[in-house]
Order: sequence, then structure tokens, then C-alpha cells
Amino acid sequence: MKATGLRRELVYSALGWLGREDKIIVERSGRAMIFSLREEELQKEAVRDTTIEDSDIEDSKPEEVKKALAFILSEFEANGEPTPLQVSKAAGMDSRQLGKALSKLGIRSEPVRRGGKNFRIYPLASKARVMEELANT
Repeated sequence: MKATGLRRELVYSALGWLGREDKIIVERSGRAMIFSLREEELQKEAVRDTTIEDSDIEDSKPEEVKKALAFILSEFEANGEPTPLQVSKAAGMDSRQLGKALSKLGIRSEPVRRGGKNFRIYPLASKARVMEELANT
């Protein structure tokens, strides 16, 4: 709920629906409950998503997008969650254009509130998707 900013009722409704459709796995870790997509759902999503191609990333260069993905992955491996501005600087590319290119690849920044400030990050939960895209380039 904190990561999405959605109301508790909406999150529980969504999880209930996904559970009814048998698309998620629920595990307990102490008092916490961990929800994850079933492996077959992840595979279906990967098939639906596209890989980096010139038509997918409009005017951006595939090499710049590859740099952005590598930077995001390096931040994830250091347990960081980079902002779109940090990623665009590392890739040497306009942040809006890069955001569109990454979004088409299924890698989206999310709004967060930390320390009383609102900003966007690429969440650590995107690590598998970033790794997949880097492997496809």
C-alpha cells in the first residue's frame, strides 16, 4: 500500500481478485504476508512485453537505453532505487524521452514519499525486468 499509494481496500480487492484467478502465491514471513506472481504469469508477461528495437524507443538510441538499464541495475545491486533524473544523466539522454522508452519496455518509475518529500524512483521490484531487458540487448 505504501509503495503504490493506493487505499487499503483497493489493494486487498486487487489481491483477492488475483488470488481468485490463481495468479499469485501468498507466503508468510513472520507477521508479514508476501504476495508474488506465479511463474507462469511472469512468463506470459515476458512474452507480451517487447524487447529493445528502434521502433519501440522512438528517437532514442538503443545504446543510450542500454546504458540506462545498466545504470539502473548497478543501483539495484547496491540496494539503491535510482530516480529518473539520475538514470537520464547516466545515459546522457533527455529524461522524458528515456522514460517513454523504458516505459515501453515495461520498466516504469513510481511515485514515493520519503522524508516528507515526493519524488519518483525506479523500484527495486523492477530488477528482474531490467535484467531481462539487458539480456535481450
